[in-house]
Amino acid sequence: MTYLQGAAISGAASHDITPCGWDCGNGYAKLHTTEGQILIPSYFKQISDSDKNDYESLNNGAVIEYLQGERTDLVNSKWLIGESAEIYFKQGFGRIVDDWRNKITYGLQMLLGAIALTPRQQNYNLLIVASLHDSQAFSSDLRKALQGNHTVKFDGKDIVNICVNCQVVEEGAGALIISRAPGEQKIALIDLGHGTTITSVFEGNKLLQNSRKIDTVGVHH
Repeated sequence: MTYLQGAAISGAASHDITPCGWDCGNGYAKLHTTEGQILIPSYFKQISDSDKNDYESLNNGAVIEYLQGERTDLVNSKWLIGESAEIYFKQGFGRIVDDWRNKITYGLQMLLGAIALTPRQQNYNLLIVASLHDSQAFSSDLRKALQGNHTVKFDGKDIVNICVNCQVVEEGAGALIISRAPGEQKIALIDLGHGTTITSVFEGNKLLQNSRKIDTVGVHH
């Protein structure tokens, strides 16, 4: 498990709401909270109903069972996330990088796996800002996949309630906020991702029309 203390999000937050940054990357999933950062490989594996083995959370991984919530399609499903999926199913685990829609299809499963590696609570109330390679086209799908109330079981024993409110931004927005220049100066961003390479040009905080280019080739290739 990677939990980096001292990498806090700046800004004030409500006592009852935890602000988070979420990136379900092609190579690694990153959850950044006010207490630190979780970094896990973007691997997943659904366990069939006939599989009665007792799986454990191993290394950078988690065991997730979805009990009830907005995602009715996941009710009573069980997942291995991160290195747990890779270790138990060396030839049969899935990867986010295998299909661009995996960030949406398996986004909540990956997010729950990352939450399972944070200091355990009974109730989570999260305001999540999620990044996506093309938020203008797919932000609605990702928000629908993540948002809502979810009751899950971690590690086969701990039942927790998770409330997710979600906003979606373009990948690179964080770098823009850190590096933004005064006035109308232009800023070029290059995001060398695991599965994509994205270039963008901003003027102030505004993305210049037709300046964003997404190549579906990244460091993985």
